[in-house]
Amino acid sequence: MLERCAENVVTFAAFVRTRDESDPARPVKPFPVDSKAYLPRLLSEFSTHQKVAVAKSRQIMATWAACVFMVHWARFRAHQHVVFMAQKWDDAVEKVCMAGGSREGFTGRCQFIERNLPSWLQQKVLESEGRLVYNNGSMIEALAGGRDQVRGKTASVLVLDEAAFLDEAKATYTSVAPLVQKGAKLIMLSTPNGGEGNFF
Repeated sequence: MLERCAENVVTFAAFVRTRDESDPARPVKPFPVDSKAYLPRLLSEFSTHQKVAVAKSRQIMATWAACVFMVHWARFRAHQHVVFMAQKWDDAVEKVCMAGGSREGFTGRCQFIERNLPSWLQQKVLESEGRLVYNNGSMIEALAGGRDQVRGKTASVLVLDEAAFLDEAKATYTSVAPLVQKGAKLIMLSTPNGGEGNFF
């Protein structure tokens, strides 16, 4: 089963648990890859396409799906640099890894995914604020929005969260375009923010 999880992100997703802060009675739940038909397709799109733009509504778990994909990509591929960018640093950190999170404390989403996998899937991951580092040399890193934040980074996968709200979305895209031309994946997610003049 471990080999099947490594080969297919949808198979891996079936063992992922997520956190739902809006449900105090049952906040920890399985990732609904079996009950929401669009989630396997979304994960497959992330895997098979180099550039993906997702215009989404709120609460459809698209950002959770991106976190599942990032964790899968980093843990099963050596020497990968996965970057998650949001407009604000705190938002990016909340999706990747929060420093000092105890087993009982609030954790970033990728951090939460790693900590709540079945024992046979767990592996040692070095946690620090905004960063998960794997034994295979891969890393997931949080970045605040802006072209200057991503300049100088050599990302294998770049996820832009709420891309329609990034102040420097077009400049950021221009900064990462050479990486995309070399083969890096680019995933842009966003709820709507008008159409006229919006790069996303």
